[in-house]
Amino acid sequence: MSTFSSLSLTQKSNNDNTFCRICYSFSSEDLIPMPCKCRSTIGHVHRRCLSRWIVAVRKNACEICHSVYDKNVVKVHSRNFKTMFCSFFFGPIPSLLRFSLCMMCFSYIGVFLCQKLSIIYEPFEEVMVDAGDIIERLSFLDAVIFVPSIFAYIHLAKMSFLNFQRFLSSLHNWWNQNESSNSNRFEIVL
Repeated sequence: MSTFSSLSLTQKSNNDNTFCRICYSFSSEDLIPMPCKCRSTIGHVHRRCLSRWIVAVRKNACEICHSVYDKNVVKVHSRNFKTMFCSFFFGPIPSLLRFSLCMMCFSYIGVFLCQKLSIIYEPFEEVMVDAGDIIERLSFLDAVIFVPSIFAYIHLAKMSFLNFQRFLSSLHNWWNQNESSNSNRFEIVL
């Protein structure tokens, strides 16, 4: 807020007998217009009083005119439980999970094909030389597909544990918020 606008606001508040609608003080220091649709004598508030009011009421809307506070004036930095919950389940974990599941599916398909080919070529002993070669190739392909899926699964387990630990930490911080941490959740900009 510029010096000129704060001076003009101070002069205006002294001339109009405006007061803070929360503390009912006629003190014009740090008096700002309400960031809602309220005007006239209830249209001003101290910045400090508004901060305390938002913390106490835990709403971002005016109780008189029911309009949401102007987002350019009151910037609320709240974290609710839903956003923390969604950030845990819709973060990088699903993409790693999809990759791991695809690798496991490919490895299981490879194992299934190896078993089926060994059953198909068992009765034909004269063709067994060719079948053994095919089975060796398929088992090598199965190993090539299966080994990275194991590492992907280990990485998935590690990342999900770390993400769950971070989620529990943020949930703990959210649960144990005290009055001083609540005051840092928003800022009043004018």
